[in-house]
Amino acid sequence: MSTNLDTLANCAQELLSVAEHLADTIYADQKGKKMPEPVERLIIVAGVLARIDAERPRKLGV
Repeated sequence: MSTNLDTLANCAQELLSVAEHLADTIYADQKGKKMPEPVERLIIVAGVLARIDAERPRKLGV
């Protein structure tokens, strides 16, 4: 059964994947320029969600 924290963790992984793809695409087109703020914020949010996931209790044997 999926919990809210499991769902949150899955969302964090998806957000991080999207943010990394956006960052790679942007840097490929704009070498040396600052990353746009929305992409930076997306990476920050994904990082926070990943930390929340890392701190949650784990079920043994799962």
